[in-house]
Amino acid sequence: MTLDQLIRKKGNLLTISQKEFDNIKGTLKDLKGKLQLTGMFHNIENGGSYKRKTMIKGYSDIDLFCHYLGDYSPQSILDRIKDSLTEKYCHIPILIDFPSVVVKFKRVDVEIIPIKKNKVKGSIIPANNDNWKETDLVSQKRKLKKLLGDNSDLLCVIKVLKYWNIKYQEGLFSHQIEQIVYSQFHNVGRMRICEYMMQFFKGNLFGEEAQIIEKLIELSDRQSPQLRTKWKDFIK
Repeated sequence: MTLDQLIRKKGNLLTISQKEFDNIKGTLKDLKGKLQLTGMFHNIENGGSYKRKTMIKGYSDIDLFCHYLGDYSPQSILDRIKDSLTEKYCHIPILIDFPSVVVKFKRVDVEIIPIKKNKVKGSIIPANNDNWKETDLVSQKRKLKKLLGDNSDLLCVIKVLKYWNIKYQEGLFSHQIEQIVYSQFHNVGRMRICEYMMQFFKGNLFGEEAQIIEKLIELSDRQSPQLRTKWKDFIK
Protein backbone atom coordinates (compact mmCIF):
# COMPACT_ATOMS: atom_id res chain seq x y z
CA MET A 1 0.00 0.00 0.00
CA THR A 2 1.21 3.51 -0.77
CA LEU A 3 0.99 6.36 1.72
CA ASP A 4 -1.81 7.94 -0.34
CA GLN A 5 -3.77 4.70 -0.09
CA LEU A 6 -3.29 4.59 3.68
CA ILE A 7 -4.46 8.19 4.04
CA ARG A 8 -7.52 7.48 1.86
CA LYS A 9 -8.30 4.40 3.96
CA LYS A 10 -8.21 6.49 7.14
CA GLY A 11 -10.39 9.13 5.51
CA ASN A 12 -12.94 6.47 4.56
CA LEU A 13 -13.01 5.13 8.13
CA LEU A 14 -13.77 8.64 9.38
CA THR A 15 -16.57 9.15 6.86
CA ILE A 16 -20.16 9.08 8.11
CA SER A 17 -22.26 6.47 6.32
CA GLN A 18 -25.23 7.33 4.16
CA LYS A 19 -27.53 5.75 6.76
CA GLU A 20 -26.07 7.99 9.47
CA PHE A 21 -26.47 11.03 7.20
CA ASP A 22 -30.10 10.11 6.60
CA ASN A 23 -30.73 9.80 10.35
CA ILE A 24 -29.14 13.20 10.94
CA LYS A 25 -31.17 14.64 8.07
CA GLY A 26 -34.36 13.56 9.83
CA THR A 27 -33.22 15.17 13.08
CA LEU A 28 -32.42 18.43 11.29
CA LYS A 29 -35.77 18.46 9.48
CA ASP A 30 -37.58 18.21 12.80
CA LEU A 31 -35.39 20.88 14.41
CA LYS A 32 -35.83 23.30 11.49
CA GLY A 33 -39.59 22.85 11.68
CA LYS A 34 -39.58 23.79 15.34
CA LEU A 35 -37.37 26.81 14.69
CA GLN A 36 -39.62 28.02 11.88
CA LEU A 37 -42.61 27.85 14.22
CA THR A 38 -40.99 30.51 16.41
CA GLY A 39 -41.56 33.04 13.59
CA MET A 40 -38.11 34.56 14.15
CA PHE A 41 -36.37 33.39 10.97
CA HIS A 42 -37.07 33.88 7.29
CA ASN A 43 -34.60 31.20 6.19
CA ILE A 44 -32.65 28.37 7.82
CA GLU A 45 -29.78 26.70 6.00
CA ASN A 46 -27.42 23.87 6.76
CA GLY A 47 -23.83 24.95 7.18
CA GLY A 48 -20.51 23.72 8.44
CA SER A 49 -19.06 20.29 7.86
CA TYR A 50 -22.47 18.66 7.32
CA LYS A 51 -23.13 20.72 4.21
CA ARG A 52 -19.65 20.17 2.81
CA LYS A 53 -19.50 16.49 3.90
CA THR A 54 -16.30 17.10 5.85
CA MET A 55 -17.79 15.70 9.07
CA ILE A 56 -15.82 13.01 10.82
CA LYS A 57 -17.54 10.16 12.58
CA GLY A 58 -17.98 10.65 16.32
CA TYR A 59 -16.47 14.15 16.49
CA SER A 60 -18.12 16.73 14.22
CA ASP A 61 -21.10 18.92 15.01
CA ILE A 62 -23.51 20.66 12.63
CA ASP A 63 -24.08 24.38 12.06
CA LEU A 64 -27.50 25.79 11.27
CA PHE A 65 -27.46 29.39 10.02
CA CYS A 66 -30.77 31.01 10.95
CA HIS A 67 -31.38 34.22 9.01
CA TYR A 68 -32.97 36.73 11.35
CA LEU A 69 -34.71 40.04 10.59
CA GLY A 70 -35.58 41.31 14.09
CA ASP A 71 -33.99 43.81 16.43
CA TYR A 72 -33.34 41.73 19.55
CA SER A 73 -29.89 41.84 21.15
CA PRO A 74 -27.72 38.75 20.66
CA GLN A 75 -28.36 37.58 24.22
CA SER A 76 -32.12 38.03 23.80
CA ILE A 77 -32.34 36.11 20.53
CA LEU A 78 -30.21 33.25 21.90
CA ASP A 79 -32.36 33.15 25.06
CA ARG A 80 -35.53 33.01 22.95
CA ILE A 81 -34.15 30.15 20.83
CA LYS A 82 -33.06 28.22 23.92
CA ASP A 83 -36.35 28.73 25.77
CA SER A 84 -38.42 27.73 22.74
CA LEU A 85 -36.45 24.54 22.11
CA THR A 86 -36.26 23.59 25.79
CA GLU A 87 -40.07 23.34 25.79
CA LYS A 88 -40.00 21.03 22.78
CA TYR A 89 -36.90 18.94 23.64
CA CYS A 90 -37.33 18.67 27.38
CA HIS A 91 -35.00 15.68 27.78
CA ILE A 92 -32.15 16.99 25.58
CA PRO A 93 -29.39 19.27 26.96
CA ILE A 94 -29.54 22.73 25.37
CA LEU A 95 -27.06 25.49 26.18
CA ILE A 96 -25.89 28.89 24.99
CA ASP A 97 -22.32 29.00 23.72
CA PHE A 98 -21.67 32.22 21.79
CA PRO A 99 -22.37 32.71 18.97
CA SER A 100 -24.83 29.82 19.08
CA VAL A 101 -27.38 27.74 20.92
CA VAL A 102 -26.14 24.14 21.11
CA VAL A 103 -28.64 21.27 21.05
CA LYS A 104 -26.91 18.09 22.20
CA PHE A 105 -28.77 15.34 20.39
CA LYS A 106 -27.70 11.74 20.97
CA ARG A 107 -26.26 11.37 17.47
CA VAL A 108 -24.73 14.82 17.05
CA ASP A 109 -24.51 18.34 18.49
CA VAL A 110 -26.26 21.03 16.45
CA GLU A 111 -25.15 24.66 16.76
CA ILE A 112 -27.90 27.15 15.91
CA ILE A 113 -26.31 30.42 14.81
CA PRO A 114 -28.49 33.53 14.27
CA ILE A 115 -27.19 35.52 11.33
CA LYS A 116 -28.47 38.84 9.97
CA LYS A 117 -27.64 41.33 7.27
CA ASN A 118 -26.06 44.68 8.07
CA LYS A 119 -25.72 47.48 5.50
CA VAL A 120 -22.20 48.34 6.66
CA LYS A 121 -20.74 45.03 7.87
CA GLY A 122 -22.56 42.53 5.67
CA SER A 123 -23.41 39.31 7.53
CA ILE A 124 -23.20 39.50 11.32
CA ILE A 125 -23.51 36.93 14.13
CA PRO A 126 -23.61 37.27 17.94
CA ALA A 127 -20.33 38.45 19.49
CA ASN A 128 -21.40 38.81 23.13
CA ASN A 129 -24.48 39.77 25.14
CA ASP A 130 -25.03 43.13 23.43
CA ASN A 131 -23.03 43.17 20.21
CA TRP A 132 -22.95 41.55 16.80
CA LYS A 133 -19.78 40.85 14.84
CA GLU A 134 -18.98 40.62 11.16
CA THR A 135 -18.54 37.21 9.62
CA ASP A 136 -17.75 35.91 6.17
CA LEU A 137 -18.26 32.26 7.17
CA VAL A 138 -21.09 31.73 4.72
CA SER A 139 -19.24 33.03 1.65
CA GLN A 140 -16.00 31.30 2.67
CA LYS A 141 -17.76 27.98 3.08
CA ARG A 142 -19.39 28.23 -0.35
CA LYS A 143 -15.97 28.76 -1.94
CA LEU A 144 -14.56 25.82 0.00
CA LYS A 145 -17.46 23.58 -1.02
CA LYS A 146 -16.75 24.31 -4.68
CA LEU A 147 -13.04 23.54 -4.20
CA LEU A 148 -13.84 20.21 -2.55
CA GLY A 149 -16.28 19.38 -5.33
CA ASP A 150 -13.47 19.90 -7.83
CA ASN A 151 -10.84 18.00 -5.81
CA SER A 152 -12.06 15.07 -3.71
CA ASP A 153 -8.51 14.38 -2.47
CA LEU A 154 -8.70 17.53 -0.34
CA LEU A 155 -11.89 16.21 1.24
CA CYS A 156 -9.91 13.23 2.50
CA VAL A 157 -7.04 15.47 3.64
CA ILE A 158 -9.39 17.66 5.69
CA LYS A 159 -10.96 14.67 7.46
CA VAL A 160 -7.60 13.17 8.39
CA LEU A 161 -6.26 16.56 9.53
CA LYS A 162 -9.32 17.09 11.72
CA TYR A 163 -8.76 13.70 13.30
CA TRP A 164 -5.05 14.46 13.83
CA ASN A 165 -5.95 17.80 15.43
CA ILE A 166 -8.35 16.15 17.89
CA LYS A 167 -6.09 13.24 18.80
CA TYR A 168 -3.06 15.43 19.41
CA GLN A 169 -5.11 18.24 20.97
CA GLU A 170 -3.49 20.86 18.75
CA GLY A 171 -6.24 23.38 19.51
CA LEU A 172 -7.28 24.28 15.96
CA PHE A 173 -10.98 24.74 15.28
CA SER A 174 -12.38 22.55 12.52
CA HIS A 175 -13.36 25.59 10.44
CA GLN A 176 -9.78 26.89 10.79
CA ILE A 177 -8.42 23.72 9.22
CA GLU A 178 -10.84 24.08 6.33
CA GLN A 179 -10.00 27.75 5.85
CA ILE A 180 -6.27 26.99 5.87
CA VAL A 181 -6.70 24.23 3.30
CA TYR A 182 -8.66 26.62 1.07
CA SER A 183 -6.09 29.41 1.48
CA GLN A 184 -3.15 27.11 0.76
CA PHE A 185 -4.51 25.06 -2.10
CA HIS A 186 -7.30 26.83 -4.00
CA ASN A 187 -4.81 28.15 -6.58
CA VAL A 188 -2.45 25.16 -6.52
CA GLY A 189 -2.29 22.36 -9.05
CA ARG A 190 -3.03 18.80 -8.08
CA MET A 191 -0.52 16.84 -6.06
CA ARG A 192 -0.41 13.60 -4.12
CA ILE A 193 -2.55 13.45 -0.97
CA CYS A 194 0.54 12.97 1.19
CA GLU A 195 2.07 16.11 -0.36
CA TYR A 196 -1.02 18.15 0.55
CA MET A 197 -0.59 16.99 4.14
CA MET A 198 3.11 17.76 4.20
CA GLN A 199 2.52 21.25 2.76
CA PHE A 200 -0.23 21.90 5.31
CA PHE A 201 2.17 21.09 8.15
CA LYS A 202 5.06 23.02 6.64
CA GLY A 203 2.93 26.07 5.96
CA ASN A 204 1.54 26.23 9.50
CA LEU A 205 4.66 25.71 11.59
CA PHE A 206 4.07 22.06 12.42
CA GLY A 207 7.67 21.20 11.63
CA GLU A 208 7.79 17.87 13.45
CA GLU A 209 4.68 16.60 11.67
CA ALA A 210 6.04 17.79 8.30
CA GLN A 211 9.23 15.81 8.89
CA ILE A 212 7.23 12.70 9.82
CA ILE A 213 5.18 12.90 6.63
CA GLU A 214 8.34 13.50 4.61
CA LYS A 215 9.87 10.32 6.04
CA LEU A 216 6.66 8.42 5.38
CA ILE A 217 6.74 9.58 1.77
CA GLU A 218 10.29 8.22 1.47
CA LEU A 219 9.15 4.87 2.90
CA SER A 220 6.21 4.83 0.49
CA ASP A 221 8.38 5.61 -2.52
CA ARG A 222 10.74 2.79 -1.52
CA GLN A 223 7.78 0.45 -0.93
CA SER A 224 9.14 -0.19 2.55
CA PRO A 225 7.30 -2.76 4.73
CA GLN A 226 7.72 -0.32 7.63
CA LEU A 227 5.33 2.18 6.07
CA ARG A 228 2.07 0.82 7.49
CA THR A 229 3.43 0.59 11.05
CA LYS A 230 5.00 4.06 10.96
CA TRP A 231 1.76 5.54 9.60
CA LYS A 232 -0.27 3.90 12.36
CA ASP A 233 2.20 5.21 14.96
CA PHE A 234 1.64 8.72 13.65
CA ILE A 235 -2.12 8.74 13.15
CA LYS A 236 -2.97 6.53 16.17
